[in-house]
Amino acid sequence: MLKAEKERVILDARALMGEEPLIRKRVLMQCMEMLTVGRKDIASVHIRELEQLLQKEGNKELCLPYRWKARKEYGQLVLFREGMEEAGKEEGLAEIPVFLGSGVCRIEVPGLGMVDFSVLEKGELPIFWRKPQIISEKTYTEWLDYDRITKALVFRTRKPGDYLTIKDLCRKKLKKFMIEEKIPKNERESLYVLAEGSHIVWVPGRRISEYYKITEQTKYILKVQLGGSFKCQKE
Repeated sequence: MLKAEKERVILDARALMGEEPLIRKRVLMQCMEMLTVGRKDIASVHIRELEQLLQKEGNKELCLPYRWKARKEYGQLVLFREGMEEAGKEEGLAEIPVFLGSGVCRIEVPGLGMVDFSVLEKGELPIFWRKPQIISEKTYTEWLDYDRITKALVFRTRKPGDYLTIKDLCRKKLKKFMIEEKIPKNERESLYVLAEGSHIVWVPGRRISEYYKITEQTKYILKVQLGGSFKCQKE
């Protein structure tokens, strides 16, 4: 199970150690990429240190770049900013990372509930992929071009500079889009969107960015499902 709070990420240490080494390294790198906003000064040596920490018995702690720390405790690996752990708990959720190292993931998003992600080959996709699939009042599925996603995905509230791509891949500011969609101002501040950097991939219930829509050239699909039922851990 994965959890993300402001200034803190929690990983299931036992589940992570059960993954293949390559997947484990990828998940750890995605964590560090998310927490440090890029990989500058984050090297393979830091990933090795995190793996060594996972293998140690008892509760242990490790210092990382940018005043981040890693702590193994009670079967969890906790990544947090030095001196900010308690503040992060009080202020609540900010960014919720999507870790796809094993190809599937489940997270809980404020206002949306449980959201499931899975990576599929295009041949596995239902023939009705061209339109959003309404399964029930409590379940909603979208299909995205996974080939076009090159950075870490997060669910978060809006930030200055956010944009979507619309017709002919022209950019539209997220703020303008929300105004045009008549989303109340108080809701704009709390609405969680799926983002890749400043590029908004999906505004739940509203729109997918044109850039991430499936095409004839798409090879891999990212399925995003609200109200889904599968678990992130391998059975």
